[in-house]
Amino acid sequence: MRGILKAFVLLVGFIAVHAAFAVDYYWHVQGDSAHYSDPSSACDSWGGGIYGSGTVTTATRVSDDEWSCNARPSSGSLGITRAVFRAGDFCPSGSTYNSLTGACDAPEQSPCESTVGQTISHQHRLGDFTGAGQVGGYIPPPGVLCSNSCQYSSTGTAASNVFRFVDNNPNGVFGVYTYIGNGVQCTGGESGVTAPSSTAMTPSTDKSSECSNKVTDAEGRVSYICTAADVFKDPGSVNCGEVSGKFRCYSKTPIPHLTDREVTTEVSEKTNADGSKDITTTTTTTTTNCSGVNSCSTTTSVSNGSDHINSDGSQGSQSSSCEGDCEGPEEEQESSKVSGESCDVSVACEGDAIQCAILRQQKESRCQTEELYDFESNKAAIDGVLQGEQFQITEQEVQAPSFISEATSFLPKSCPSPESASLNTGGLNVSLEFQPLCDFAEALGPLIVIVATVFASLYVGRAFGGE
Repeated sequence: MRGILKAFVLLVGFIAVHAAFAVDYYWHVQGDSAHYSDPSSACDSWGGGIYGSGTVTTATRVSDDEWSCNARPSSGSLGITRAVFRAGDFCPSGSTYNSLTGACDAPEQSPCESTVGQTISHQHRLGDFTGAGQVGGYIPPPGVLCSNSCQYSSTGTAASNVFRFVDNNPNGVFGVYTYIGNGVQCTGGESGVTAPSSTAMTPSTDKSSECSNKVTDAEGRVSYICTAADVFKDPGSVNCGEVSGKFRCYSKTPIPHLTDREVTTEVSEKTNADGSKDITTTTTTTTTNCSGVNSCSTTTSVSNGSDHINSDGSQGSQSSSCEGDCEGPEEEQESSKVSGESCDVSVACEGDAIQCAILRQQKESRCQTEELYDFESNKAAIDGVLQGEQFQITEQEVQAPSFISEATSFLPKSCPSPESASLNTGGLNVSLEFQPLCDFAEALGPLIVIVATVFASLYVGRAFGGE
């Protein structure tokens, strides 16, 4: 047992010593101590040292450990041949010996090595809004992605942006996630990368309209169809996360909003023998509204109209009917572009004609009011009007009435004495006291003076042209 253990220790020691002194493969020309990585390099260097520039060398394989090198001058046909030998123990770690060239080939670099550490963004559909921020059919973002045959791994961080209204899917919930390259080629099974939409996070308005060519049937009716679409989209701001094990979202300011309205109008015109016309119109309106993190709702209405135009072009009989959501939300007025709101320039308005007319009237009224109360700008004109003798004020002395300057009261200073009378029936005497009336008059005296003074002032003011 001791012998086996001793032999094992000696073997391990030998291997360790050999590994410590192991040398990588190298080549050298017979009689030359210089080391080279492959026989061709050794041959070229040795031959060039003999004949100088223009030397022609040829290296021929003899075995894994030996090659033959022939060197000659470029102008000569003869030369010198030497053996080239391989020495060393093995190729460097990671490389492989190539018996055709005698060199140790380094491992091929992975085509995805340059992607290591690179980050990319991926737009992932998480599910659909089903109401009150709930996301139905939740699909978590994939762990790895494949882009240009190279693999990217999820960073595990939350979505940088969450939004909706992408790819005509108004209920869809989409998040932007970050992935990092790991230098590995795709082997299959990885999901592809979807670049974030450049317009998904900005408000937009899209309007379009077109009409088909007019078609005349066998009875002479002319018909055509017109379609108009109006889409307003504001993705707003949304935050999402795990709540009690469920993926939920809530909206922030601004709140996401989408209005998608499509109106299709079918028109049929028939000209009668007397020159009058009968026109029938069928209009189908489909409106989809989405708000916040709720699911979308769609309503449809169909209105039918019939008009009779008299032969002289005047309006004849009319009738109309409607089916479906005929009392839906009021039509949004067409937005108008306005410029020239200051009073010193002309107003320019594009869009809804009624709105533009109202804006022009409001501006005209506002500017007239501003001009009316602009005293500084009109001061010179006002001064020019108030010129002339009739507007000149001269100083005059006014004599106040004597009762104002000489007395403070026009009532007697003493109360009359009581009056007595004798009644014929029974010889009874009756006395009439004036003191209560005097007390009342005395209390009313100051008020009478004040009123008289006011009327006197008005009288004097009117004497000078006052109103």
